[in-house]
Amino acid sequence: MELSPALGMTSRLGEMGISHNHLPILAADAMKQGRLPINNPREMTCEAVLKIYTHAL
Repeated sequence: MELSPALGMTSRLGEMGISHNHLPILAADAMKQGRLPINNPREMTCEAVLKIYTHAL
């Protein structure tokens, strides 16, 4: 985590201009990426992805 700030990278979605209103769209788009939900060791539902994005906001 120390490398990101040293490079000027943000770590929160909100710092990238993403708001709570964007999260449902991002979650739905993530579910369209076939390899991402399939290769995850946990079942990935749209609700699970939305929860992850909410925590990253």
